[in-house]
Amino acid sequence: MAALNHPPLTIKIMRAGFVESSHAVHAVVMQGGEPAAIYGDAARMTFPRSSIKLLQALPLIESGAADAFGLTDEEIALSCASHGGEDAHTRKVGAWLNRIHLDESDLECGPQAPGTNPCQPATQLCNNCSGKHVGMLTLSLFLKARVLGYTDVDHPVQQKILARISSLCGENLTASACGVDGCAAPAPIMRLESLARAFANFIAEKSPAPARILRAMAAYPHLVAGRGMLDTALISATNGKVICKTGDEGVYIALAPAKETVIALKAEDGATRASVAALHLLLQKYNLADPTALGEIREISLPSLKNRNGVKVGHIE
Repeated sequence: MAALNHPPLTIKIMRAGFVESSHAVHAVVMQGGEPAAIYGDAARMTFPRSSIKLLQALPLIESGAADAFGLTDEEIALSCASHGGEDAHTRKVGAWLNRIHLDESDLECGPQAPGTNPCQPATQLCNNCSGKHVGMLTLSLFLKARVLGYTDVDHPVQQKILARISSLCGENLTASACGVDGCAAPAPIMRLESLARAFANFIAEKSPAPARILRAMAAYPHLVAGRGMLDTALISATNGKVICKTGDEGVYIALAPAKETVIALKAEDGATRASVAALHLLLQKYNLADPTALGEIREISLPSLKNRNGVKVGHIE
């Protein structure tokens, strides 16, 4: 069956009954490995940013590195995380580094203040991508590749990652198809539909690595993001039936493996408030989360707009 084509989703910011602002969101819904619905431009070239951390973690497991270094499910979850820099995150990332005989100075992700406490000093352990980077360092050690420069696009770690994502999305992701992410790692660009297809193939694979990643994220949702963050809230609210992952500049991925459904979306203007609202709408429309779960995430994905006195002055629809 051909995919149903729709205009982009429109997310409106309402104040006093008037539209104050609006955002356009492109989305592809895949069911059973094929596009079921397209909103806006499925061919829009998109940097998935952190939404592809699940795919970037595949070589860590498939190479044998995860088993060789005895990685726990908590560490696998952290390798896929965009975490808030809470103590639970930084302690576990630091312990993982120590176990592989490296330290914070070996990270190339750059310092960042904790997302949940931006007044605290910026450190590399607090960088929301630090778990992914320790995963890349672990793979580098396993491959006996150089540690310095592990984020270079021509490094064996990054070449393995790009080759694996290419095999899933159906596009040849070479160095020329990459920018540089906020954490210094390569940031491939692809069509939005290719991003959705990559995750449809990811959940359809009958191999241990994708199942291990999904199991780890379902078991440790707090390590995937943190307090007040949608990834943690949605995974928790659905008891792991929906696994989601944010990416910067308004990208979101949601996977419902039991229903063979994937949502990939991108806010045209990069607004996170638009991407989380659109995700809420699509989860409801395609019956991927029940009313209780949707209610639990509502204040994150469709928050009331309040003034400094805490009085409601608007809403998102």
